[in-house]
Amino acid sequence: MKLYLFKRPKDENEKQHNKETLKLAENILTKSRLQTSSEEHGFGSPIKKKINFIEYFENYAATYQKKNVRTVEGALRYFKAYLGERTHLRPNEVTESLCHGFKEHLEQHLYGETPATYFARFKQVLRQAVRDKIFPASPAADVQNKAGKGQVRKDVLTVAEIRQLAATHCGNETVRRAFLFSCMTGLRFVDIVALRWKHVDETAIRVLQSKTDLSVMITLNATARILMGERKEPDAPVFEMPTANGTNKNLRTWAGRAGLSKHLSYHVARHSFACNLLLNATDLHTVSNLLGHSDLTHTTKYLRTVESMKQQAVNRLEFDLSPTKTS
Repeated sequence: MKLYLFKRPKDENEKQHNKETLKLAENILTKSRLQTSSEEHGFGSPIKKKINFIEYFENYAATYQKKNVRTVEGALRYFKAYLGERTHLRPNEVTESLCHGFKEHLEQHLYGETPATYFARFKQVLRQAVRDKIFPASPAADVQNKAGKGQVRKDVLTVAEIRQLAATHCGNETVRRAFLFSCMTGLRFVDIVALRWKHVDETAIRVLQSKTDLSVMITLNATARILMGERKEPDAPVFEMPTANGTNKNLRTWAGRAGLSKHLSYHVARHSFACNLLLNATDLHTVSNLLGHSDLTHTTKYLRTVESMKQQAVNRLEFDLSPTKTS
C-alpha cells in the first residue's frame, strides 16, 4: 500500500503520523475484505440484490422472543420513519453513512437513553444479518453508540404539573389513571400492562419487573389506591391498556390540553416519581429500592436533575431590586 510507519517515533508528530497511517491501512484492508467476501458469497448476484433489508428487519422483530422485544419494535418503527416513503432497501444501500444518519435521527427525536438503546437493537439486527450472510460485515460496526451518562435528559413533572394533568380531561380514562399511577409508583409501562390484582394488597404492590427480573414492593398511598379502581378477579389486569402507540398518542393530546409543553411518556412518569421523592428528602437507598434498581449507580443519575430543579426554583425568586423612580 506504500504506507510507512516510524519504527520508534520520537515526538508527538511522528506518533500522530503512525496513528493516522494505521487507520488508513485498516480502512483499505476492510474494504478489500468486504470486496473479497462479496465475491465469495455472491453479494453482487441478482438474487442478493433483490433482498429487502426492511422486510428482513420486520421479520426479525416479528420472530424476536426476548423480553426487550418492544425496543426492537421501536428501533424498526423509527428506522422506517427515517427512511420516509421508501419500502425497499437493498443490502448495498445500508451503508455506514446511512447508519450514522439513523443514529442522528434517533438522537433528534428521542430522549434520555432511548436513542442509544434503539440503535443498539439496530446494530443487533445487522449482526444477525451478517450471520445470515445478508452482509459480509456490519456497516454499523464502527459507529459509536454511547448513552449520555450522569444525568437524566427526559422531562420531569413537578407535583404541581401532575396535579394539573389530573385535573385535565384525557381522551382515554384508563391511560389517564395508569399514567398518574406510574407517577405515584414509578412502574414502567410494561409492568403496568402486566399488573394483576393478585399482585395488590391493601397497602402495597409486589411485582417482578420485566426489564430486570427483580422483585420490587411499592407502598401505595391513598391516591394510588383510588387510581386502581375497584378490585376484580386475581388474574384480571388492574389497567386494561391500549397499545403502546395508542397510549402515546393519548398522552400527547392530554399534555397539550393541560397546557404542558413537556413530552409525556411512561419513562417521564417513572423519572418524575424518582425526582419528586428525592426533592422531598427521601434517601437514595429507599428510592433505589422503590425503582427496583440493582445498585445505586442507576439511581444517582437523578441527583443532578434534582439539583438542577432546585436551582431553577431558586432562580424563579429573582426580581428587580432597582428603586422605583417617583416624580
